Amino acid sequence: MILRMTTDRDPLAECRAAYAREVNARFGPPDPAVEAAFAKVPREAFLGPPPWPFGSGGTASWSETSDPPSLYQDRLIALDRAKGINNGQPSLHAHCITALRLTRKDHVLHIGAGTGYYTAILAELAGSVDAYEIESALAARAAENLAPWPNVTVHAESATGRPLPDADAIYVSAGASHPGPYWLDALRDQGRLLFPLTGDEGWGGMLLVERRGSKFAARFVSDCSFINCAGLRDPVTAARLTEVFRGGGKEKVRSLTRKPPSGATVWFAGAGGMSEAVIVTVPLLNDTLEAPPPGRVRALKRHLVQSLRDLRVAKRPERLIQKATPEPSGFTATVLAAGCATCRGHCCKGGGDHAYIDERTMVRVRGDNPELDARAIIRLFLERLAPRSYQGSCLFHGPEGCTLGRPLRAELCNAYYCNGLQDFMKRAEVPEHVRIVAARNGMERRSAIMSRRGSRGGN
Repeated sequence: MILRMTTDRDPLAECRAAYAREVNARFGPPDPAVEAAFAKVPREAFLGPPPWPFGSGGTASWSETSDPPSLYQDRLIALDRAKGINNGQPSLHAHCITALRLTRKDHVLHIGAGTGYYTAILAELAGSVDAYEIESALAARAAENLAPWPNVTVHAESATGRPLPDADAIYVSAGASHPGPYWLDALRDQGRLLFPLTGDEGWGGMLLVERRGSKFAARFVSDCSFINCAGLRDPVTAARLTEVFRGGGKEKVRSLTRKPPSGATVWFAGAGGMSEAVIVTVPLLNDTLEAPPPGRVRALKRHLVQSLRDLRVAKRPERLIQKATPEPSGFTATVLAAGCATCRGHCCKGGGDHAYIDERTMVRVRGDNPELDARAIIRLFLERLAPRSYQGSCLFHGPEGCTLGRPLRAELCNAYYCNGLQDFMKRAEVPEHVRIVAARNGMERRSAIMSRRGSRGGN
């Protein structure tokens, strides 16, 4: 369902105007421009078809409505309850967007755009908006929903662990245990970053950071509770934050420093340097392990036999020989291995009952093992079947990775790396610290922080 921007004949215009007045007045004097934006943008256009689940975010506090006027109340609307993704509380967002003090000259980054409702609010107030959403399905919906706002560009990708466009304001809608270093780098002078600084229980405070030359002013503008921000969660830091929030005193915060400070005036100090780690984002596999189904093993055996037959009838088998992919080394090899281990082999799912093995693989294997006949080569492969492989994935895809090893793998498998790992390998300089974050469908798995001088900060 696609609903366009409000017109004078919009039957919900009065509901929307009353709602805009209510949510903008809840935390103090309203900003007329922010109130006008809330009165203009149709919330129902960003929520999908009814019925719409609404509530306060707790597990037992949800109801449903198919009545559009009911959407114009100060409450959450679920976008994906299973993942905890919501169209957040309007009064909180109205208060926070007001604190950003946006003008038509500002370029804004919205991180965690969801389906785009609050992105549209930002677009009504700013000159241009780059919206980032890591969930591809939500990003696709956001791009469609935001078509009426030509000053918005939607990016279906993470906004952590890499450089971002320069910005006058950055608005984050997912909870981080520490500010992203690239977020701070992207701020122009007098630029504002507003993000949920949250502990390990999901709640915390909205921290407003403003660049002033080489320094950063900071203050909390509200309490909050948000879904986690993939790529900016350190478990040790998050647990300590929860305790510090419980101890109070956040209202006294006035600045943020990038290097660990000392002294009695420090409210909280993060885990010195951890937040400077480059985040490498990879897919996440979370499937079930099973014993190899006999039918699939038979299908693999037939495929191996056919690959050897194709090699036997090849007129010029020497032309089938592929150039071997160099094996990574050093710190790069450490990061790539950690990436695959943290992901657990999402790319292996395409291997099915064939593992990408064909006559090109067989010409290499026969060359490496000239003493083996066809039956022995087939046994060589079958003896390496994973005792338990991921359901529906390659039969050599076990919990510790590929059970074949590089000499028996298809060259495609030896050469392949996902987009996140490829981006890491293309970096002009190898970073000092790296953390792998595997994320998919609202789930997240993290590696330890790896350093060229060793490893620290495990998950």
